[in-house]
Amino acid sequence: MRKAQLRSLGKPIPLHSRLSAWMRLTVASNRGPFGGMILDMLPWSAELAGRIDEHVISSGLLRDNPLGDPYERPLLVYTPPGYGDEPDRAYPAVYVIQGYTGHVAMWRNRVAFRQPFPETADAMFARGDAPPAIVVYADAWTAYGGSQFVDSPGTGRYHSYLCDEVVPYVDALYRTIPDAAHRAIAGKSSGGFGAMITPMLRPDLFGALATHAGDTLYEYCYIPEFPVAVRHLRKYDGDIFRWWDDFRSRVSFTKPEDMSLLGLLGVAACFSARDDGTPELPFDPVTGVLRPDVWQRWLDWDPVRMAPRYAAALQGLRGIWIDAGTRDDFNLDVGASAFRAALLDAGVADDLIRFELFDATHSGIDYRYPLSLAWLCERIADLLRRRWSLVGGENHVPAFGVDLADLGEGLGRRDRIAGQRQLERPGQRDAAREVHAAARGEQRSLHLRRPSAQVCGSRTPARGRSHESARPGRPRSGAGLPRPAGGS
Repeated sequence: MRKAQLRSLGKPIPLHSRLSAWMRLTVASNRGPFGGMILDMLPWSAELAGRIDEHVISSGLLRDNPLGDPYERPLLVYTPPGYGDEPDRAYPAVYVIQGYTGHVAMWRNRVAFRQPFPETADAMFARGDAPPAIVVYADAWTAYGGSQFVDSPGTGRYHSYLCDEVVPYVDALYRTIPDAAHRAIAGKSSGGFGAMITPMLRPDLFGALATHAGDTLYEYCYIPEFPVAVRHLRKYDGDIFRWWDDFRSRVSFTKPEDMSLLGLLGVAACFSARDDGTPELPFDPVTGVLRPDVWQRWLDWDPVRMAPRYAAALQGLRGIWIDAGTRDDFNLDVGASAFRAALLDAGVADDLIRFELFDATHSGIDYRYPLSLAWLCERIADLLRRRWSLVGGENHVPAFGVDLADLGEGLGRRDRIAGQRQLERPGQRDAAREVHAAARGEQRSLHLRRPSAQVCGSRTPARGRSHESARPGRPRSGAGLPRPAGGS
């Protein structure tokens, strides 16, 4: 009898379905910190109200990168509840990028008593706590642990990959509102740095940002780590590449110097690589004395110092979220305050900035991500439908998408024409469907049901600047839509 109860039409009922039913029965009376069920008390994932699709895209810009890293990259795209019910509705999009050593598979990771961000974000949308949006989880991992989301001869063209390949790819396959005013970017630590600089460099693509403990004010977040690295390098005669060879020959992170030196080498590869791709340290590895020319290349990528140069781009954003823990291990709470001051000095209106310092270190602040996501979604939602929080009950999901036929209403003439060209031009949707069909072989719907160990990318103590080519003013010639992996 028990076997019969656990089978439906002769097929076993999946374990996750049985767990989901059990969880609904056992925790139905409990409430979470954001008004949802306390499913995070369990080590299994919850069912999503929306959907996550996994893509693998083939990047022309990352092909033949200097580290030989894969040019076929995973990409997760979340569509909110109701996305499939209204095929003529378009949505804003938020791009989420990760901290150093982070990669997209880590969004499935779990710690005890917490849910990973994709689940808490889904619960937020399901409750109607924010206007619905498409959420894109992009990957920019490298053999050194990260790319800082810049173009560099030491790592590859990851800024261009994100802007000139990932964004057009998502716009072609999903019903986004293809306009900077309705596209945001968010991240933590190195991802927070990427979120700060990307809208400065590409205000034509991104109109809002959220940075959680993002790397900035480099004299406080980097320089304190340099003498620590000098001490570690003594056992390698001051040669960081001797450490790198040793690191790759054994189990990683089994020596106390590993995290410190990995971050230093990786960020040097991003910010101060020579033309041949060799990372150059910003200080003498034996004496610790700064190398002014190299260090200046790092400082040129400090968001606090970039703000005056990109004042016009920053003034045009629709929202800037800045937060950090008051006990941040890398002094990024001080950096957050300095970045806010730099924005105000650059002429950014105070009411565009959401700033908060809270009691925390650099770690374990993933519970802040849904807060900034909801705020960003409100900022980039269609202006004609901004009264979303005033209607609907607790479980009501407000109609915050925009009908494709009405996309031009509420936008300027230039934006209206651009939107029509992207979404209403004859054959445009058919072309997108063809791309989607080609991608279907590499796409599958995920429900994040795999248990694992940790929530996000780790943070290492080094950050900085990249090659000059990482400062595009517009899409580069030859940058086209990447093909789905395996596609023709």
